[in-house]
Amino acid sequence: MLGVAVVVGLLLSAPSRAAEIDPVRVRISAALLDEEMRAFLPATLALPRSLAELGEEGARTMTLAELKYCGASEKGAGRFRAVIRQSNGKTQAILTAGDGCHASPAELAKRGAASSEAGEGLVLADLEATWKSWELKLAVVHALVVGKGGHKSAPAAFDKRVDILTISTSDLRIDAGPGAPIVLHVAPSFAATAVELAVAMTEGAPPKAATLERAAANGRGDILSGQANIAAEIPLQVANQVLRRLTWTQPLTIPVDRDEVEIRQVSLSGSGSGESARLTASGTATPSAIRETMQWTLALGGDPLLVSTAQFSGQLENCSGLATMAALACNVRNGARGAAAEAFGSSLTQRYQGQPVHELASPFDLRFEVARQRIELRGDLLRIGFGPRGLSASGRLGTVVRE
Repeated sequence: MLGVAVVVGLLLSAPSRAAEIDPVRVRISAALLDEEMRAFLPATLALPRSLAELGEEGARTMTLAELKYCGASEKGAGRFRAVIRQSNGKTQAILTAGDGCHASPAELAKRGAASSEAGEGLVLADLEATWKSWELKLAVVHALVVGKGGHKSAPAAFDKRVDILTISTSDLRIDAGPGAPIVLHVAPSFAATAVELAVAMTEGAPPKAATLERAAANGRGDILSGQANIAAEIPLQVANQVLRRLTWTQPLTIPVDRDEVEIRQVSLSGSGSGESARLTASGTATPSAIRETMQWTLALGGDPLLVSTAQFSGQLENCSGLATMAALACNVRNGARGAAAEAFGSSLTQRYQGQPVHELASPFDLRFEVARQRIELRGDLLRIGFGPRGLSASGRLGTVVRE
């Protein structure tokens, strides 16, 4: 149960009050970012007037065919390379995984000319992403125009800096069911092989952008290892805030041992770190097979977190003040509830004791819609731990695009 709750908290990435900023820190590998961007390509790119010379005469749109993350500039901007074509037909990829960021523009131009259809022009562009005051701006900083108008002349250079896209990273809303949505404010920071995100959740005004920006930059660390392509650090008070939003106004239904269990009022508490880490989850549960609501406590420990014990107790009726026969019946019902709860907890302990929480929470998927495309992220958690910064989790995700 805790594993599923942690996954939900990780995917929402929602931290504490703006007045006490302790944001969730998320690291996304360059490989996963490239995979996510490919899910949206090819895409139609509207050409602003300042970029009109990149396209054919009279053309107002081109096709963004390839986009690759290339790390950070000396000033901390995110560097990207793009291939922009006149048409959206299938052509050979130019930005290969091996040298798409390191090959010279001239070499890429040769590949582009060789892979283009007759008469088709293309543009090889270097882009930079910068973030300030809740806006992420993407700009062209250099480009080579290849085969414009079907001519095989030398590539023409374009060295104007032109903004082509601005995205707000404040007041991002996630539907959390009944009640108000979860409102997020995000600050990105760019590293050599990953993108860092600091994410804050507020009920009112957003935190100071500069404060969250420093948190994003300071979050850089080796929290990606092995096969993981995404990782997060989640303060415990943040996880509890998310769980309150998800389980205190409505139940969260999860599968447990061939049963479906509705859990409510989930909260976490913990201490220690590493092998001495101890984490406790508690709340109420209503298994569909028993149809009785029970109090439960799940004890976890170690690094990564392993299941220790699961304790369940029935919610008992107050039998005092009842007549003799009514009190007898009430006590019988309470006895049955207690026995059922104890047996349920014992069964879960026997089945799951010693198992890593991340294995119990895997596989998982996240579905959302962007630009009228349904995107599904599927993957496995590789580790869930607990330490001074709260919960930590890492996983490996892949992308499935559904039109």
